[in-house]
Amino acid sequence: MTAAVGRFSKSQRGIILFRCALLFFGLGCATMQEKKPIPIEEALAPAPEAASAGGATRSGKLLNPKLVAANYTRPSDCEAAARVRQAEGADYAWKVLKACVAKGNFTMLESLLQFWGEQVKEEKDGAVVLAEVLAARGAVLATDMQLLNQNRIAVFDLDVALRQPSTYRGKYVLVRGKVTDVRASKGAPEVRVMQMGNKAAAYDKAVGRKFTSSGSSSRSGSMSYNTSNYGSGRASGSVSSSGSYSSQMTEEKYENVIEETGQEALVRLTQTDPFLVVDGDFLFLTRFDGTKKTDASPDDEVAENIALLSLVSYHPVRKN
Repeated sequence: MTAAVGRFSKSQRGIILFRCALLFFGLGCATMQEKKPIPIEEALAPAPEAASAGGATRSGKLLNPKLVAANYTRPSDCEAAARVRQAEGADYAWKVLKACVAKGNFTMLESLLQFWGEQVKEEKDGAVVLAEVLAARGAVLATDMQLLNQNRIAVFDLDVALRQPSTYRGKYVLVRGKVTDVRASKGAPEVRVMQMGNKAAAYDKAVGRKFTSSGSSSRSGSMSYNTSNYGSGRASGSVSSSGSYSSQMTEEKYENVIEETGQEALVRLTQTDPFLVVDGDFLFLTRFDGTKKTDASPDDEVAENIALLSLVSYHPVRKN
């Protein structure tokens, strides 16, 4: 009897220890809980082995924003993940967003203005991030500038600034341009830029099936003749022809064509830049400094105004 009691006591102790272990690791109750949908914030968060929810490592330090952005292939997922990081602070979330944009192919201007509009206005590099997104979209300023105006973003088009130079002096101005010359003026480097603009060009696009038909025809005849020189006689002959015809329905479409506007600008640099090459197509973010008269050529009756700009940043235009 004593031995049996001893064995029973050891079994009880084993069961008690096992249950304690389950309770300690949270396994006992987990199987009883009802499964719930995973929130989008958790779904978009980095993998647990990389960081805990919210972007902090196990040591409590925030991950490098570039490492967070590297977890996402699609720009839309990266932008959503940056929004989630706002729980860790607006400054950290903004750095994650910048890392998303820097990866390239970030064209979501509407999302940028909707969810990050205040940061674009207030952050020191907000206009630079905006310009990078516009360049990735192909720098179609004719349409994108309307969105900026609707959201009260203080970044303006060069044509608007040229109409009221005194009003826009010192303001951010965007200009898409092709570099025509790189030089130094009074010891300071500058580039001469020809403004490029978008123009809608019409073209016919084939739609539907193409129909082709072919056919042939022939005719024959004869005649008799009676002349004083050659006498009389009879002649006959035949003529045949063949051909084909094709037709297809078309509809008028429009596409953006980039062409020179005739407006030039001098962009002043703080230092020489080997990547600003002649014929390069760039979107320039600048400060508007006013205008000056160009030297009129013998063929010009009146000298034209050239825009004076100070470079803030420049971005290669993505060819769509």
